[in-house]
Amino acid sequence: MSDVIRPYGDTTGDGMVQVSFTLPIPHDKRAEGAALQWPPRWD
Repeated sequence: MSDVIRPYGDTTGDGMVQVSFTLPIPHDKRAEGAALQWPPRWD
């Protein structure tokens, strides 16, 4: 038995990373727009 604890759905060696985040603004249309624009800037 392995002592390694992996996140749900993790596949070792697939090169993929799942990222979760929160934005410190109220949930509204502006927040939804910010959430859609933010990840592409990580390139």
